[in-house]
Amino acid sequence: MHRIIRLWSRRSALTVALGTGIAAMTAACGGRSESAVVGGRVNVGSVNDIRVSLANQQYVRNTEGRLFLLPATENAVIAVSWKCTHMGCALPPPDGKGGIIECPCHGARFDSKTGIRLSGPANRPLDYFHAVVESGNVVVDTSQVFTRAAFEIGQIAPLS
Repeated sequence: MHRIIRLWSRRSALTVALGTGIAAMTAACGGRSESAVVGGRVNVGSVNDIRVSLANQQYVRNTEGRLFLLPATENAVIAVSWKCTHMGCALPPPDGKGGIIECPCHGARFDSKTGIRLSGPANRPLDYFHAVVESGNVVVDTSQVFTRAAFEIGQIAPLS
């Protein structure tokens, strides 16, 4: 009887461990669509706070919206998804040295100002969200993710 319980316990432990590992890999490599994870309006911060963050670290990372605000132009930002367009892996913040965002999973590289694809297995720029300035705050609508082939001026939110 003890042998049966011990055997079942080992199998249960292996099953739980395997299930946990699969769930972690699925989350890291984009098992769900971006819109299923976020899906609302996110107040990223005041224009003044955003300007300070961009001046100090060249990006703003927002956990709630799962996005980066990048300094697309001198006085405007673009809100991009922090999911790689290759296989959906979560991206780290820009490196601050060479102005790139590099995917830790497969090495795709993106420009840290606009999110355009520089190299790697990804075949398009980072997806983006509509962002606007409302009452002195940068607000990003994460309910719809937009794919793009290139950077265009209509994708930015002026900070003035």
